[in-house]
Amino acid sequence: MLKYQLSSMHSNRTYAVNAFDIKVKRCCASCINKAFDDKGCRFCRHNEKVILNPKKCCNYWIMSESLSKAGLVRKDAPKLRDLTDRIRALREHDKEMKELKKQLNRESQKKKREKMRIKYKK
Repeated sequence: MLKYQLSSMHSNRTYAVNAFDIKVKRCCASCINKAFDDKGCRFCRHNEKVILNPKKCCNYWIMSESLSKAGLVRKDAPKLRDLTDRIRALREHDKEMKELKKQLNRESQKKKREKMRIKYKK
């Protein structure tokens, strides 16, 4: 069985990470225990066939088989992982660049103010 890492992104949203570092939202829609009746309604095999809300999650949640294998069947999964790592690095770089631009803007504004003060003092 796969080990899951749990992380909470928002106060009411919980995610599990499969073996290939793909985030899966913990909810009835991603659970292996979900089933469908003849009318197409989703129900839980553990909770005595209670009709499920796709956004909720109970204590019986286990990641569905297809989601636990997400990333495995694709031959290009390592390339995709490298690409996502590059994208993350670029986003971090963009954040750093924005901060540096803000600092430069603040410094240039200070210099302009100083020049104006000197000009008006004369």
